[in-house]
Amino acid sequence: MQLGIILLGAVGFLVVAELAVPQGSMPRPDQWIPGIRRSAGRARRYSQLVGIAFRHRLVPFKPNTDHTSAASAERALAARALKAALEEAGGAFVKLGQVLSTREDILPTEFIEELAKLFDVQENTVRNLFKAGKLQGRKLARRWYTTEEHLRAYFDQQETDLEDGPDHDHTEPACL
Repeated sequence: MQLGIILLGAVGFLVVAELAVPQGSMPRPDQWIPGIRRSAGRARRYSQLVGIAFRHRLVPFKPNTDHTSAASAERALAARALKAALEEAGGAFVKLGQVLSTREDILPTEFIEELAKLFDVQENTVRNLFKAGKLQGRKLARRWYTTEEHLRAYFDQQETDLEDGPDHDHTEPACL
């Protein structure tokens, strides 16, 4: 009789445990430490993004919808801060800003104009051109430096490559 009560209690516990935490809803014990590491990595990235937002004074965000020149100047300042924050946050956020710059139905003109600048050549693109030897310059500490003359020469070469047309054989792509 006691064995039956113990067996019934064990089965009852398993049924309640299965209802509370269904099979497959929790990782196996051998996956707990890697899962904790992944969670910590995501938490670090989220804290970086929140830090970027606070550093650029995007939090709390209070858009000024007045139709005055002061409100327009305030929106332009917020737009510059948003653009800088998106650039600092990384490539996916730059792409998000580029997409948002096409949505005139969502954002005010000041934001559209500022975010449209994200389509320009980005710092990482120029850095990659230096490293590949396609653009002349020099590295001093952590920054790359070039002259306007070198920039003009590079972009003039790109225009020449585009004007030559598709029949002209180039080993280098004509676009950035």
